[in-house]
Amino acid sequence: MNRVAKFLAHEGRVSLVVTNTTEMINEIRQIHDLTPTTTAALGRFATITGMMGFTEIKDTEDYLTVQMNGKGPMGTLISVVRRESFTSKVKVCTDNPHVELPLKSNGKLDVSGAVGQNGFLNIINKNEVTDTNYTGLVPIVTGEIAEDFTEYFAKSQQKPTVIALGVLVNKDGVQAAGGYMIQLMPDATENEIVKIEEAIKIADKLTKILLKIPVKAGENGKIFGG
Repeated sequence: MNRVAKFLAHEGRVSLVVTNTTEMINEIRQIHDLTPTTTAALGRFATITGMMGFTEIKDTEDYLTVQMNGKGPMGTLISVVRRESFTSKVKVCTDNPHVELPLKSNGKLDVSGAVGQNGFLNIINKNEVTDTNYTGLVPIVTGEIAEDFTEYFAKSQQKPTVIALGVLVNKDGVQAAGGYMIQLMPDATENEIVKIEEAIKIADKLTKILLKIPVKAGENGKIFGG
C-alpha cells in the first residue's frame, strides 16, 4: 500500500502529485522476478503511470494503457491503469524482466540502456462511456522514463511539466521508490516558474528524501500494483 498526495500550490496556478511507491515496486520486483536494472526501469514506469491515474483518468469507467518500447533489451514496457475512487490500480509487465547491465560510469543503474532510446511512448486513454480512445504518441527522448513522460506532456498535451522518479534498490530489495509531477496551469506566471526551478536545484536526491519519510496509507490517495 502506497501513499499519494495531489494538491494545488501558488494560488492554484501549479498542480502537484507526489507519491511513495516503495512497497508496490518491491511487490512488482518479486512478482516478475526482476533484476536490479529492470526493477529501476519498471519501478519508474509503474510510479509515473500510477500518478497519471490521478491526473488523466476522470471517470472510474476510463482507463489508461501505456506502452513504451525504446528497442532496448527489455522490449516493450506495458502498464494498464484504472481508477477506483481515491485508488489508482496499476498492472505492469515487460517482455524481458531478467535484463541486467553493468553500472554506468557514474555508478548508477543503466535504465536507458535497458529500455533503449530509439522507439516510442504510446499512451491510450480509453473512455468506456463514449467508446472512444485518445492516443498520444511521442518519440522516446532518453529512455530514462521521467524525461520521456515530460516530453509526452509537453508535445502531446502542451502541459509544461516537471517529473522526477527514483528507485533505490540493493540485494535486499527496494529501499525507496516514488516520484513527483509538477504541472503549470495556464495562468502560471514567470514568478512561479522561477520558484519551482530554484526549489528543484536545492532539493535533495528524491530517494534520499523518501528514505526519511514513512509511508502512511489512506491519506489523500493510494496506488496498488502488480
